[in-house]
Amino acid sequence: MYLIFAQEARTQEARTVVFYGPVTSSNDVSTTKLTSDLFYSQIATLPGYSLVDKRQITWKDAYIQEEYPVNTILFYVEIHENGTNWDCTLTAIDGTTKSAYSKTATYEGYYKILMEAKSSLTSLLE
Repeated sequence: MYLIFAQEARTQEARTVVFYGPVTSSNDVSTTKLTSDLFYSQIATLPGYSLVDKRQITWKDAYIQEEYPVNTILFYVEIHENGTNWDCTLTAIDGTTKSAYSKTATYEGYYKILMEAKSSLTSLLE
């Protein structure tokens, strides 16, 4: 089901990823920004995608109701503290069909999110 994004990216023009700011319960603004910037830069390295930077705008579910050009993916990250662990959810939404695909993982430490960023993105988008 996640392969749809990658298959379309390879057979058509580049897919546009509208990258929104993270949804988080953390008070650590610097670390949250670092994580958002890392995911942004990782998507930028994937072939077949172009980015629209909306990291300064925190994702809201209302954005899914807006109209988007064909081949647009809405993307955002959710990061929440869970005791001593961190829950991280990556969400990609097809801007045309409004179909959402998410990948959630729990990490023992915030740094683990950073270490697994590229593989998490790749498994969601490709």
